[in-house]
Amino acid sequence: MSVDVKVGGAPPATATRSTFRPELHGVRGLAIALVVVFHVFGHGRVSGGIDAFLAVSGFLMTLSLARQVEAGTLTLWGYLARLARRLLPAALMVLATVAVVGYFWTPSSQRAQLLREIRAVALYRENWELVDSQLDYAAAGPGTSPLQHFWSLSVQGQFYLLWFVLVVVATWVGARLLGWQARRSVFVAVALATVASFVFHQGWAAQDQQVAYFHTGSRIWELGLGGLVALLLPGLRLSTAVRIPIGWLGVALLVSCGFFLDGGALFPGPWALWPVGGVLLVLAAGTTGHRWAADRMLQAAPLKFLADISYAWYVWHWPLLIFTLLRTGQESADLRIAAFVVVTSVLLAWGTTRLVEEPFVRGFSRRTAATLVVGVTGVAVVAGGATWALGVVERHRHEALLEASRPSPDHPGAAVLGEGWTGELTPADVVPDVAVAGGDLPEVYGEGDCINTHRDVPSSADPRLCYLGDPDGDQTIMVLGGSHVTQWLPALEILADQHHWRLVLSEKGGCQFIDRPEPGSSDPPQQESCYQYNENLWPLIEDEQPDYVFTIGTTSRPTTGESTPDGFVALWDRLDQLGIPVLGMRDSTRLEESVPECLERTDMDARACGQERTWRMAEQSPILSVPDLPGNVRPMDVSESICAPDWCPAVVGNVMVYRDTSHITATYMRTLAPAVEDELRRVAPELF
Repeated sequence: MSVDVKVGGAPPATATRSTFRPELHGVRGLAIALVVVFHVFGHGRVSGGIDAFLAVSGFLMTLSLARQVEAGTLTLWGYLARLARRLLPAALMVLATVAVVGYFWTPSSQRAQLLREIRAVALYRENWELVDSQLDYAAAGPGTSPLQHFWSLSVQGQFYLLWFVLVVVATWVGARLLGWQARRSVFVAVALATVASFVFHQGWAAQDQQVAYFHTGSRIWELGLGGLVALLLPGLRLSTAVRIPIGWLGVALLVSCGFFLDGGALFPGPWALWPVGGVLLVLAAGTTGHRWAADRMLQAAPLKFLADISYAWYVWHWPLLIFTLLRTGQESADLRIAAFVVVTSVLLAWGTTRLVEEPFVRGFSRRTAATLVVGVTGVAVVAGGATWALGVVERHRHEALLEASRPSPDHPGAAVLGEGWTGELTPADVVPDVAVAGGDLPEVYGEGDCINTHRDVPSSADPRLCYLGDPDGDQTIMVLGGSHVTQWLPALEILADQHHWRLVLSEKGGCQFIDRPEPGSSDPPQQESCYQYNENLWPLIEDEQPDYVFTIGTTSRPTTGESTPDGFVALWDRLDQLGIPVLGMRDSTRLEESVPECLERTDMDARACGQERTWRMAEQSPILSVPDLPGNVRPMDVSESICAPDWCPAVVGNVMVYRDTSHITATYMRTLAPAVEDELRRVAPELF
């Protein structure tokens, strides 16, 4: 495909003359330095450097496309080949390295997600993978994805394809239907796309900031703004007296952004104009040549060096940081780790740029077809290999979970902690396997729209009901709360099938069945949508008129230990007014480290991966000490079937107890069914 649009008065030389701008090159070095410094020393904090990069990318790409379309030299295959030469060598090299290192160093429970992200990065859709997998842009820690920083490069890749189509279509429509010159057509199209993207973001951010952060449509305006400046700049005439201060203002805005703004929560909204506006002011100031101008500083050798390796430095620094934290067991980088990551990533970036990128660009600079063949082959090998490996991992996961779900005399689980246990525990492999334990969830999580998202978005405040157990059962139990309530379903479903109960579940992830706290309350804070969700439950509760509500009666927090929040009691009191009894189960405790990962790291040392019972558990359930406990509350406690008298082990009866730091595996929960039944017979004999 080629574009041949005749534009009067536009000499072909415009498209070929040198467009190197030293201040632009320098600001790229400054921006990447800010990104790395804030990621490494700021525990993953957003610096605004990526937003500046997006604006610069929009500036350069819009200018390049406009010049090529004016000269009639724009072709699809040539365009794609240039992108492939610039983007693929370093990216594919990092992906291959992450795949190999990740296989040996990443906990087996994280391999499936790593493979999904390798495939997504190769296909330039990492931002959508992060949305699909509901990952926040997490701060740097050992459990953070080593590839999540590729989200911005995926946005850029999608932008490059979209912008090509936008420029070609705008030029054709403008020339054929309106008689416009190419630049005018491109300017109008870019302006419309920029405004549309900004409006689109405002709508998305109001609904879901996490999605808006990664959404391509929300980011286009940052790139488009750079494009508009590129098209306007040739006609902008500013005196040196103006250019010098706006250049320094731009640098100041860019450098200061990360210190004052929480970009993860605010970008790419209007506050993103802080870093984006900063870099665009630098571009508007241009090269003044004045000794006191910002552009002189931006041409300094260190910034030029960092700019030369900026792309490779960006793709290397994050996985190096994450793998270093993983190997050292640190939650965040101290000064020693930070220095190691910065120096090593610079060396890797320099080597990649000099030994991989530049030779590839030189060798394939005039070989469009060969470039595309090599590029497509590289992407296909990485994406295809990740897809194949993911299939193997998923098959193992399915088989391992199926095996764990089958009752076995070698895996009695909670039974060995019971008073009546007289058997001998046969040595056997622990179930579920550490590689799949994180996915050993209640089956309801795989049943479509049963669970409301944990995200703090307005739509998540609308409760959903799922019906389980015997649909014709005489007794109805509503199961209300977050994941710490839903984790009890495997045991409850066994009992519901045996005793013909009807179960009605309503869960919003990360949301406890708790009332909005009073001023000064020490209750665990919840999202605004959680409080609204719980309020919206009441008409459904009144319609269902359950015989019982099952929920957790205590909560365990990392710093303050066990408690029964006042907000729990407030909602139980409202249920009491409706005449509905509450089955308040003591919550499972919290451990220091994810159990599957700890067991893998310690060669299945169940005691080392547990903790002292009294570390976060009170001598007795806190619900028993609540003053003026509503009379409808029936406290339940099966902690004796989860923890020994002095220790809460990670494995009991050859069954893994926890699938992370606090949630019980579905496999172990099924072995808890007899203990749960004993408690229900004690507190709610009417059910039997």
